[in-house]
Amino acid sequence: MNESFSFATVTQADLPLIRQMYQAAFKPISLKYQDDQTDPFLNH
Repeated sequence: MNESFSFATVTQADLPLIRQMYQAAFKPISLKYQDDQTDPFLNH
């Protein structure tokens, strides 16, 4: 994760929610470029 991430504390329990937020934010981009292979959140 980027050290400048907006969450002050991130626990293991928060990771799924963060992943969902990430997917919701970047899915349009990944769909546009069709390059999910380079995305560790979408390619798990």
